[in-house]
Amino acid sequence: KLGMSRNNLEIVPLWKILFSENEMLILRDFRFKKACFYTYHCRTRVEAAGAAGLAGMISGKTKLQNKIGVAIISGGNIDTTLISTIIERGLIKEGRRINLQTILPDLPGALSRLLKIIAEEGANILSVLHNRLDPALTLRRVSVDLSLETRNRDHCQQIISRLKTENYQVNERSIWIK
Repeated sequence: KLGMSRNNLEIVPLWKILFSENEMLILRDFRFKKACFYTYHCRTRVEAAGAAGLAGMISGKTKLQNKIGVAIISGGNIDTTLISTIIERGLIKEGRRINLQTILPDLPGALSRLLKIIAEEGANILSVLHNRLDPALTLRRVSVDLSLETRNRDHCQQIISRLKTENYQVNERSIWIK
């Protein structure tokens, strides 16, 4: 069993912890997000509290190491925006999404050449922000932000390497959480 308290642990009486046959784990918030992300891959929608058992099992902190166990998943009452954020961050962590920024000359065909390289590398373009009005840019320069769907982290590195080989200055804007 897992007991949950967001604010403090004093809610659980000490005698219950000391004389219980059950395990009690203290888990960081990212474990719950990871558990929610895993359940999404199984086409199940669950809120963080409902994924507490799974979060404990995948934390590696239980006595269930190398044993078969069952986690009860409950509570599908999760905000759509929250689950969207959890999924998007999970995809970034897995290297299946990457956000890049580069500066291009403000010339006809410059954006087309950049996008052609992205296509040749096999990435799917989710969004492009082409900004020529950024006051930080010098004249005849354009900032381009790309959001790409990729296969994995190696694919992300392959894309960045190719762009650098083609003399693009690339800034990665994704944060891979370990």
